[in-house]
Amino acid sequence: SINSEPVTTSDLETMRRSLYDLGSFRTVSTTLLGEGSLRDLVVSVEEQPRWAFELGGGVSTDQGFRSFGRATRRNLWGRAHRVSLYGLLGLDWRSDALGDWTPDFRDPEWRAAITYQAPHFPLLDQSVLIDLLLRERVQQRTWAMSRSGLGLAIDTTLGTRTTLRTGMRVETRTLEEVAPGALLASEPWANLIDLQSPTLPSPYRVQDALTALLFYDRRDSQFAPSKGFSLSLQGDIAPGLPWAADAKRPAAFARSQLRGTGYIPVGRFTLRATGDVGAVYMLSDGILAVEDRYRLGGTGNLRGFRR
Repeated sequence: SINSEPVTTSDLETMRRSLYDLGSFRTVSTTLLGEGSLRDLVVSVEEQPRWAFELGGGVSTDQGFRSFGRATRRNLWGRAHRVSLYGLLGLDWRSDALGDWTPDFRDPEWRAAITYQAPHFPLLDQSVLIDLLLRERVQQRTWAMSRSGLGLAIDTTLGTRTTLRTGMRVETRTLEEVAPGALLASEPWANLIDLQSPTLPSPYRVQDALTALLFYDRRDSQFAPSKGFSLSLQGDIAPGLPWAADAKRPAAFARSQLRGTGYIPVGRFTLRATGDVGAVYMLSDGILAVEDRYRLGGTGNLRGFRR
């Protein structure tokens, strides 16, 4: 017993999950020794290696060559903190002509990221996440964007099924490709590029945001769910950089999105159904930039159609 309360199987599972969530141990096992109401609990753990490395690469007909690497350092200063460094280097094809497989060495694509995680800090039920992003590429059907930024987030555990993430981000963004019909006359990008003949990549634009994400999980497994459901409610407030000049200040807005996902067993298969609903409220004059609008598309959503 613990504090005169009996230890149940769910208590042991919660203990194991908490130790796994630290990210420091490869295996965690619990064993009860003795008989009767008073027994000894033995917790055995195997620590993960302090350094982990990943290397990979590939070639595709549409994106050319890509290679990536990741280095992770665990258990910093004898605690469960860890830092991860990620880098990617790619070469596109010199021409879009079918059968021309000549790599283009003139403008290599690269990106990098540094992530720092501190579980159970500053409180036991909280974790801190700091990330620095350099030249992440976001590709959509009618536009492509690169962004770099710095983010700070705090994850708070609210019971066994609910987590809350709050944070803030500041990013610099630039449009690398854009279709003529994707931009609207009164959006932030319209002040930086000529809509008739845009100069690409565009000048950089700064965007800030305060974010919150509430996640409720009733799935039977986080990694391979077969039944249950999950709900997430996300809210973002972009105050519009009050220290910037009016000519360069992006439109201020509040954005929300509710997503629900259900898993229904159907014989040996599982049916997955997802629904989204969102709303945006403008806090200043102007409209949303193209990258912040709701859209159809992506591997986890319905494919979009031509306008």
